[in-house]
Amino acid sequence: MYEGTPDLNNLRQGDVIRDFCFPRYSIADLRLLHSVEPDGSTKFDNRAILKSEHRFAVVLSQCCEFNEGKRNAFTLGFVARLNELLRPRPEVWGFNLAELVPFQKSSSRQSTVDQIRKANTLDLTSGETKAVNVYLLEPDGQHLEEPHIVDFSRVISVRMKDRASVLRLKILQMKDECRRQFQEKLAYFYGRRAT
Repeated sequence: MYEGTPDLNNLRQGDVIRDFCFPRYSIADLRLLHSVEPDGSTKFDNRAILKSEHRFAVVLSQCCEFNEGKRNAFTLGFVARLNELLRPRPEVWGFNLAELVPFQKSSSRQSTVDQIRKANTLDLTSGETKAVNVYLLEPDGQHLEEPHIVDFSRVISVRMKDRASVLRLKILQMKDECRRQFQEKLAYFYGRRAT
């Protein structure tokens, strides 16, 4: 799934980033910062405090977006350990895996992983698509010790001028055939018709 040695000079679609500070935006948790005016009133200071967590992330922007002067921002997608999403909890920040891949309660964890892995490859001729908002990242044995899931619905925009800081966090680069599969899945997610 990954190149032996990632190109640490460029960001490309599908690159895996480590220790990215991913915000957990919630209106209930958001703390807006205000300044005090001379008359004693307060004014929103265009700053806020929100919760965040260090996570793996994946570059969602297309490779050509990193050409000098083309865009002022690029996007990263949230990555979660599959085990984290399979734990029964009343509220999961992100998505409900059971809604994405129908499986019986008696299904094994491996069966679930196999179903999501199979859903990485789109077969649009069959008319049936599963797990459209996720992509399974295989373990590499060094950084990802177990399967991880890219969630296309949890995205953050990063200023292009911060590209060098993000590039320093790059740990894995997809092989061309996996990058193509990832691109097709991502394009399908954003381009599919609403039902």
